[in-house]
Amino acid sequence: MKRTPPPIQARNTILARDIAGKLSAQANGQVSVSTCLELVAAARGFGSYAAYTQAVKDKSEPADFKMAQCWLVDPKAVVPRIASLGLAESLNTPNLVIALQAVLDELMAKYPDRLLVVARSTSAFLEDSLETIVSDAINDALNPEPKTRADLDDRDQELRVAFGTLSVAKVGPLPEKVGGWLRASVHGDAERDDLRGIYVDPEDADEVSFIARIRLRRVGKQLYTGCKAEILALDDVIVDDVKPDIWSDPDELTAMIGTGAPDPADQQNAFKLLRELEQSRRVPTLQEINHIIDSFGDYSPKLLELVETYAAPIAVRLINMKSGLLPPQGVRILEALLDNGCQLSKLSLAHALHNGWGCREDNRRARFIVDELLSMVAAGEIDFIEKVSYAELYSLGAALAMQAGDREKAFALYERAAEMGHKPSALFLERETSNQDADERRAKKGE
Repeated sequence: MKRTPPPIQARNTILARDIAGKLSAQANGQVSVSTCLELVAAARGFGSYAAYTQAVKDKSEPADFKMAQCWLVDPKAVVPRIASLGLAESLNTPNLVIALQAVLDELMAKYPDRLLVVARSTSAFLEDSLETIVSDAINDALNPEPKTRADLDDRDQELRVAFGTLSVAKVGPLPEKVGGWLRASVHGDAERDDLRGIYVDPEDADEVSFIARIRLRRVGKQLYTGCKAEILALDDVIVDDVKPDIWSDPDELTAMIGTGAPDPADQQNAFKLLRELEQSRRVPTLQEINHIIDSFGDYSPKLLELVETYAAPIAVRLINMKSGLLPPQGVRILEALLDNGCQLSKLSLAHALHNGWGCREDNRRARFIVDELLSMVAAGEIDFIEKVSYAELYSLGAALAMQAGDREKAFALYERAAEMGHKPSALFLERETSNQDADERRAKKGE
């Protein structure tokens, strides 16, 4: 006597026959349950339901649909089966995917902590799950579990993916075998949540941009699950010890990380590397930047001044790219030069802080740096040599002073910049003088 399986209410699984029964009911009984079973099997990549059930018996395919997060329906398997079942005039792959998703949404409703997305391609799955499966995985990666009690005590804020900011950067190839990983990378922004329930300082509440790599394990011919995320970069600063994946990571990221550490015996010394980078105008890799920065502490003060004349322009070239992964590396170089006692690079760093290129906009710190440089110039403690550098210092100081509401200081600095041949400052003064004359004429007419 054949044993009748328990109804779905008595199980903790979602099986093919559950989906087929709902599909048949959705079609008002015009498509039989047995035909719907064949459609489900085809959507799982099998030529028949018998072949699918055999694979389940052999344990090469999971029987429980609710354990999956991604179900990729391959038209190459579905279209011929739809035709052989005589449904070609009334059914196609997109409609089958829509019907399967509607049925699964109903069946999965009893498992609110789980979600299964049916799609025809990896890209379609990612787009449909960015705000759910993918976002949840990234939130976990942004806020790793505390390892110690002290870590837990320090954790008064956490980052959460900002709704609507996620976008797919690059999608890797499908894994060839069960157990392999499907990988992709995404861009997005995260917001800070205060876990203590009190007011967060506005500077801490700003959004943080990130690049993340997500992965799902293949558990069947067409099923994937176990979505995990790994943060690759925060605010365009690459996370330490990231290993690149050329298939799924953004091209800019893999180019920056490079292909691995070279043999130290073959590595150029930092000064030769700086000269080569200046002559070739190529973009350094992250490893080369780290090597350059690490070398600053090895030079005498006099020799470091020479090194600065090569390193600072390279940093500025990276910063002037304005967005992406490279500007923060330029800021790193400038900060490292300052940490080792260099002075001339302060002006370039102030520009970056004022514009928010490669770092958070910080006009307060930019003003502090510029005021320090102006004092050093007045005391004869620093010599920029070139007039254009003095013009940049004075014009930046003027812009920052104007922003702070100190018009008298701003005009004085604009005048000094104009004296150094800075045309925008001269035009500003000319325009302001013209406006002042016009105001005086209007005032006289009013009298």
